[in-house]
Amino acid sequence: MAKKESKAEDLVRRHRRSRRQVLGFFLCVLALVGLASVVAGGIRLTAALFDDSDERAAYEQRLTYVVMLDMLPFASLQQANQSDLLESSIWATLFNEDTSLYQRNENGALLLPSAEVDRYAAQLFGPDYKLPHATFESEGLMFPYDDVSQCYTIPITGQVGNYTPDVVEISGTKSVQRVSVGYLVPYTSATDLASNRDTTKPVKYYDYLFTLAADGNYYLTSMEESEWVAEVADPNSAVTDDMVTDMDPNAAVGEALTEVDPSVAQELEAAGANQTAESDSAAEDAAEESAAEGAAG
Repeated sequence: MAKKESKAEDLVRRHRRSRRQVLGFFLCVLALVGLASVVAGGIRLTAALFDDSDERAAYEQRLTYVVMLDMLPFASLQQANQSDLLESSIWATLFNEDTSLYQRNENGALLLPSAEVDRYAAQLFGPDYKLPHATFESEGLMFPYDDVSQCYTIPITGQVGNYTPDVVEISGTKSVQRVSVGYLVPYTSATDLASNRDTTKPVKYYDYLFTLAADGNYYLTSMEESEWVAEVADPNSAVTDDMVTDMDPNAAVGEALTEVDPSVAQELEAAGANQTAESDSAAEDAAEESAAEGAAG
């Protein structure tokens, strides 16, 4: 009888031990799940604290029409090209407003009120900056301004900007934010598209400085050269006058043809020598004629 009771007690103890083990296992699982949730939440919170993608996107939107014009750096708004600031504000208005609401002249050209342009200028340059409204020219396009109607006559054009902004970094202090912007060159033609050029890498960089104003907003106050260095060439880079002066097209053609047929180099050299001799002879004849005329006089 005592043995049966002892076996029964042992069985009960084993069941209790098993239940405790199972319960402990589930508690450990719950603890691990809770710990993982806490760690994941901390990671998400940390990432959210350092994620400035929304701020960078906002600056890209604000700088779109400045970058598109490829402005030169300036130490202050007063030292900047005023026509560039004016034109950027005009394009910002045209691309963000319903232009069908504006009047047109007898030729169908859009009449843009300067008050609308001022509104967009204030959003980027601040309420204290005043645009110098006047007729100006940009890339061969005239933007006539009428003092009576206070409207710009917008030329009909299909031209687009050469660059789009890619904000790569926002740094600085609470009072001044330095926005480093990469200049992307989009495809502008089928030929450009066929070149398979990488449009995701900036071709150059500039830093835009935004200063905190009394109203609590940041406004563009200057533009500087950037320490960021481009990894790809700028297809919009123009050939300089020095490059044109130093360029010898005959030599360039000769080098190209020589790679195909070396004998071409000799023919080109002979032709060049003959041309030089003819030029020298013509110069001597002209000098002799001039001297003869002087003697006759």
